[in-house]
Amino acid sequence: MMIYNDKSPQIMNFKTSLKFLFTAACILLMFTSCSKDELDNYGNETAITVKLKGAENNLQNLMIDIKDVQLLIGADANTPGAWMSLDLLSSGVYNVTQLNNDNELILVDGMLIPSGEVQQIKLLLGNDNAIIVHNQSRPLGSDAEELASSNIVAKRLASNKNYEFTLEFESDNSIIVTADDSINFVPKMNTLIRHLQY
Repeated sequence: MMIYNDKSPQIMNFKTSLKFLFTAACILLMFTSCSKDELDNYGNETAITVKLKGAENNLQNLMIDIKDVQLLIGADANTPGAWMSLDLLSSGVYNVTQLNNDNELILVDGMLIPSGEVQQIKLLLGNDNAIIVHNQSRPLGSDAEELASSNIVAKRLASNKNYEFTLEFESDNSIIVTADDSINFVPKMNTLIRHLQY
């Protein structure tokens, strides 16, 4: 007669394997559901990502000095605190004409903001803007008090959602050559908004 002991090495190894597989499955489930759980926990907030790309253009070297990205919350731009500065990841001088095809610059990545109506988005630039012509850098001046480009978006951002703003910088339309061959810089861009699904 054979007597089976539930503490035999074969049965103990089998139980250990089952415990390991169960633990691994739980860990995998926890990580795969993380993104959705994070979205569900936003409450009255929305996650936004902002990317910068260059629109099709004829220029080859346009350097722009990125300082800030702001959202206009509410209808009145003159109300104190109406413009919200975002957590900028990539400030500094960049060749925007190289941000084409699959190349893009992430300016803001998954920042949580209050849900609600966003009227405008604005890209603020510094003074270190330049265009390179015949291997020579020419500084770009501007008559504007605030060097920036803004777009009206009039978009309501729902709670517990993730939105992606893509700023397409129009290099050709941003450069104005005057009669005396001087160059005036008037930044222009388009904004595309996409609701990301998880």
